[in-house]
Amino acid sequence: MEINMAAVKSIEIIKGPGSSLYGGEAIGGVVNMITHAPPAIPLVKTSLQLNNIGYKRADLQTGFSKNKWGFGINGYYATRKSGFIEFTDSRKSIVTARADYRFNEKTKLENSLP
Repeated sequence: MEINMAAVKSIEIIKGPGSSLYGGEAIGGVVNMITHAPPAIPLVKTSLQLNNIGYKRADLQTGFSKNKWGFGINGYYATRKSGFIEFTDSRKSIVTARADYRFNEKTKLENSLP
C-alpha cells in the first residue's frame, strides 16, 4: 500500500498485542499514521524538489473548514529518470482526501480515503 507522507501529521507505533485500542489480534503491533486535520482557514501549500540524479517531486496540501465540516486533499507526484543506478526509473503518485464533521466539542467524525 502506498502512503501519502505529505498528509501525515504524526506516526504512532505500538509494539506487541498489548494495545487495548487495537485489540489482541494485532499480534506484532500497530503502526498508526495520523493525518493532518482540515485547517480552520483555507490553506494551499505546494513544494517542489529537484536534484541532480534525476529525481523530481511535487507536493500539494490543501483544505478548509466551514461550519461543522472540514475538508482536505493532499497528494504528491514523484518521478526518477536516468539515475546513477541502472533500472531505477520510477513514477509514483497518490492523492488522499479527508472529511471531518464535528457534532460538538467532544464528538467528531473523521474519514479519509487513500
